[in-house]
Amino acid sequence: MPIIGKILSTFGRKGEVKLMPLRRGDAQRLEGQKGVVSSKYRTREVEIERVWIHKGMWILKLKGIDTIKEAWRLRDSYLEVEENIFPEEEFVGWEIYKENGEYLGKVVELIPTPAHDVLLTDKDVLIPFVEEWILSISPAEKKFIVKEPKVI
Repeated sequence: MPIIGKILSTFGRKGEVKLMPLRRGDAQRLEGQKGVVSSKYRTREVEIERVWIHKGMWILKLKGIDTIKEAWRLRDSYLEVEENIFPEEEFVGWEIYKENGEYLGKVVELIPTPAHDVLLTDKDVLIPFVEEWILSISPAEKKFIVKEPKVI
């Protein structure tokens, strides 16, 4: 299951939590989704009732979490959802080639980072998902052509 974000704290008094999103996409697509909230100490299955955005953070109302005390126990946990609901996940399985034709592998994950997303291949190659690196994208062939990295 893909990690969607990290629960930072509570929001309000009715059991809502503040989620720092780790993926880009429409927060509303989370409504009705089932998933898992996990931390070092526990894992809990959840269902997302409502989602809205407040000052760049996603506010979630989880089914069965109705008090600030229950919500407080979820802080510093990560939210994972069962379905791939964000468009970036569509690139999983695409092939990546260097501009000279050398095969770099298939995309297994799109890793969000503070600067930009990174494509991870099944051959453990990391490619920054930015214009400077991606030379061409072929949706019909599900293929990326990327710049040749300079070795120093």
